[in-house]
Amino acid sequence: MDRSWMDIRNRRHPLYIEGVKEFIKFAIDHMPPSETLIWCPCIRCNNFNKMTPDEVEEHMYAWGVVVAYNRWVYHGEEFDQENNGHGNTNIEEESITVDAMQEILDDVRAEQFTNDWTDCSTIDGDHLEHGDTILE
Repeated sequence: MDRSWMDIRNRRHPLYIEGVKEFIKFAIDHMPPSETLIWCPCIRCNNFNKMTPDEVEEHMYAWGVVVAYNRWVYHGEEFDQENNGHGNTNIEEESITVDAMQEILDDVRAEQFTNDWTDCSTIDGDHLEHGDTILE
């Protein structure tokens, strides 16, 4: 599937609009039967928010798409294990399914929102009091 539309800056361009429509169709076609929401790959959401396909389409027109998201693994595209950058095409022992990877990524996302960073009171061993500022 041609993804050159993702590089088009003019989000009113007919090729960009058609590319977004093809992306939404791809995402819907690859949604698990029990799901009604998909990850939003717009620049603002960066695959951190799930929305209805119509909302995702609106975001992609309003904010654009993350250009680096050229392998749509959050939307059902298989991870190409033969081209994993390690030069090892026989990775059966380390094989991980897309569903398992999605669970890992969901855990990481959840961790980002649940960490309580207020307990961080030291930097390089120096104790900081409430209200202290760090100057370099």
